[in-house]
Formats: sequence, structure tokens, C-alpha cells
Amino acid sequence: MIRASPQDLYEEKNREFLERFYEENNVVVSAPQVFFLVGEHAVLRGAPALCVRIPFRVFVGLEKTRFPWNSSSKPAIAFGDEYLFDWNAKSEPRWRVPAPLEGVEKESKESNRKRVLDVLHRIVERENLRENAFRINILSPLPPGRGANWSGAFSAALATALLVLNERISPKDIERWANLPASEAINDPKFRLCNHLAWQIENELHRGRASGYGTCLSLLWTKYSSPVLYFTQARSDNPAYGCPPMTISTDEAPEKLQRIKYYACELPELLPEPERSSASQTSVGLDSKSFPIRIYLVDSARPKFTDQSIRKSLTVESLLEKSWPSLREAVEKVTKTPATF
Repeated sequence: MIRASPQDLYEEKNREFLERFYEENNVVVSAPQVFFLVGEHAVLRGAPALCVRIPFRVFVGLEKTRFPWNSSSKPAIAFGDEYLFDWNAKSEPRWRVPAPLEGVEKESKESNRKRVLDVLHRIVERENLRENAFRINILSPLPPGRGANWSGAFSAALATALLVLNERISPKDIERWANLPASEAINDPKFRLCNHLAWQIENELHRGRASGYGTCLSLLWTKYSSPVLYFTQARSDNPAYGCPPMTISTDEAPEKLQRIKYYACELPELLPEPERSSASQTSVGLDSKSFPIRIYLVDSARPKFTDQSIRKSLTVESLLEKSWPSLREAVEKVTKTPATF
């Protein structure tokens, strides 16, 4: 087993590589990945999710490809360089171009890239963004499909970089919401704009079933360095429930995602003011001795993709719904009283 530390990313040669990445791009934004403690898929059905940010960040750089002498105004967006940190490498720098994928994984990767480019073209046109010709370059310490919210961090960084490139938000805007408690930051207009665009991107990667936690938590700065509680409206494709749909298409996403309510707060925000002030002076993050559990991320090298997991859970949910009548009847026969579930 490899013992990986975030500090490895910033050793001298690796740090030099990061600095070159910053120099080669017009805008670079990084966003942290997130780990679920509870509620990963149940959050789509209205259950609370408890998550923690982990000290690995996805870097997205946007490199302009149109210059003043080019009069075309049509969007020209493409993926550029992609680097993955090689934890097995013995020499520095350990940023490597990922090896070509084969079979289903390659098809999935190409499909995801096409989906991202399609939704970016829609965002650029709808938001009337002038800087619409660029390459998307990526640095990632962990690969996608490892249960660490790669898609949320990537989408958050990409949306933020796009808005900064077009001067729709500034570093000062980000600094402003970063200094607010999570429950207040989510109501900041610039935060909501950024999260709305990021959610649309992640929704494409999850085939229309993104709960919004991934982008929201990657955009938030945790004031108390503690786990974050996240709620969103319950969703269902059954119209009888009157909920937002479980699956939201690309065309519907801008309007329907904006109408879905969500809430996030750090756990100390639930405490009365005296205890909250005390928590702000005590480190309760993952890397502190006061955090009650130690978390180890083990890479099995067998990726699990969120959209596939959600499809499986929906299949189980459908089977359970079909079985409720017979199960209720069986319980009532035994208990001789009406079943209430």
C-alpha cells in the first residue's frame, strides 16, 4: 500500500511543475475533493448528507486560443493537457499524462468530455460570455471514479475559472464568500451563480442526477474545518410525489436546477453562539487530533461511477415499491392492525 500525503504534491520539482501550469494558463482555479461520511445517494431523496473536504484539489486551467486578429466570435472550446499525479513514481516531477484507457472506460471518458463541451457551449451562449475560445487543462492528484467527488471538484473549478476568465466574478468575490459561514455563503449571489453553472456541468457527468452537494461543498470554504451537513429537496421521477424529477435533462437543467432548494452548514453552526465561538478557536478538521475518526482512502484501481451507482439504487427502489402492497398485507395478517409504512 502506498502512503500518499498531500505534501508530496508540493515538493520542489512538483511545485515547479505546478508553477509552470499557472504560467501557461490565463486562469487557474483549484477546488477540493470531498468524502462522504453518510448519505451519498440518499441525499437525492431528501436525506441529510454529512461530508468532509479532503486535502486533494483538482486544478483546472483555461488557456485562451483566440487572439485579437481572429475576428470569429463562435465558441471554440476543447480539452487540452491532462496530468495525473503518479504516486508510484520514484523520480520528480510525478505529474504524468495518464495512460490511454481501453474499452468501456475509454468510451465513458470520451462521452463525458463531449457532454462537458456541449453544456459549456450552452452556458457560453446563454450567459453571453465573450471569452469563448479556450482549452481546458487539468491537473488531478486522484483519478475520477474513486469516491472522492472528482466530478464535483472539477465542475466547481471549471465554472469558477470560466466566470473569472470573463470577469463575471473576481478573486475578491470568492474571498468574500470564503469568509462567511457556510449557511450564509450559500446565499451569496456570486456563489449561487458559480454553483448553478457548476451544477449544470456535474449534472451532465452524472447523466442528469447530480444532487448538487459535490459542487456546493467544493466551492465552500469551511470556516471551522469541520464536516458539512448538506440537504436538498427530495427528488423522484414519479409525478405523484410532486417532487423535482430525479433525472434532469440538459435542456431542463438551467431552469429546474435553479429552482431546487438546498442548504449547507458546518456542524459548529448548529451550536449556540458561545460553543460556536469556542469551536472557531479549535481545529476540528481531518488533520487535527480532535477529529474523532481517522479516514484512509484506499484506491482499488477499480473505478465506480456515480451515475451507474444511482441507476442501481433506482432499480432497487423500483422493486421495493412494487413489493410494498404484498409486504403490507403480510404485516397486517400477523399484527392484526393496519400497517403504516
